[in-house]
Amino acid sequence: MTQPDARDHLITIALSVFLGGFGVDRFYLGYIKSGIVKLLLGFFTAFLVFFFIFLAILEIISNSTSIELLTLIGVFILAVLLPVVIWWIADIVRIITQRLQPKDCGYKDTISFI
Repeated sequence: MTQPDARDHLITIALSVFLGGFGVDRFYLGYIKSGIVKLLLGFFTAFLVFFFIFLAILEIISNSTSIELLTLIGVFILAVLLPVVIWWIADIVRIITQRLQPKDCGYKDTISFI
């Protein structure tokens, strides 16, 4: 028997895949604190990535393109994106395998991939 406030497993997977980088899946599951951390980290990461891309475009336009600077910008983009992407993928896997459950209830219906 499902609880009245149980979450839908398919909706949780969809939220995690499409908006999980910004913590929407965590809010939906009732993990507000980690959702806020993930949301702030997602926005901060997006800002830094756009900033570094802007710097790279300015460097290319100025015709003083140095491979070292563009490489450094690329490394910074990867260093900023990597933790967010790892957390995002880990949450997707944990939700699909049902290791990340809703905080105060269960799933209404579950999807079996095995």
